Amino acid sequence: MKREGKALAPEVEASLRERLAHNPFVLFMGVQVPALREGYARFTLEIRPDFHNSQGFLQGGVIAALADEAVAYALFSLVAEGEMISTVEMKINFLAPAQHGTIEARAHIRKRGRTLSLGEVASTVILVPPGTGILVLKLYNLLHYGAGGTVAALALAQAGLVLVAWLVVLWALNRGKGAAA
Repeated sequence: MKREGKALAPEVEASLRERLAHNPFVLFMGVQVPALREGYARFTLEIRPDFHNSQGFLQGGVIAALADEAVAYALFSLVAEGEMISTVEMKINFLAPAQHGTIEARAHIRKRGRTLSLGEVASTVILVPPGTGILVLKLYNLLHYGAGGTVAALALAQAGLVLVAWLVVLWALNRGKGAAA
């Protein structure tokens, strides 16, 4: 995952924050946005019991929607105001279930072309104590953008990165078992 981008111009960040203040999904779900930078967005959401599925885990669609919204704002930080973007398809790998804590989606635009941009999101559940967590989702979106026209998106998965993510999860789980013993 790339590091955070450069700071946004104050007027660009103000415009994005205004868009967020009127975003029905963000408001309804209680999404927080602690970071917006060039080509980067970090969204967080406190896991609530009403977000659980029948098995008591965070419903996967909630995680996917948070990740999708984060990558959209990472791209909004790079395109001209008024340009429309949309996701038509995405590739998601759920790596572990989540029940409590805060889900954090860190999104960045990996590659930006003339009309297509590849976005990547890693979602982590932040647990207590602070600094601990587990990667629960890896998402790739290729977003198409344009002024007021039809938009399309293509999701891409990179098996090598997903394999690395699985190894990180297995390492974290084994590390946790060792620490509890």
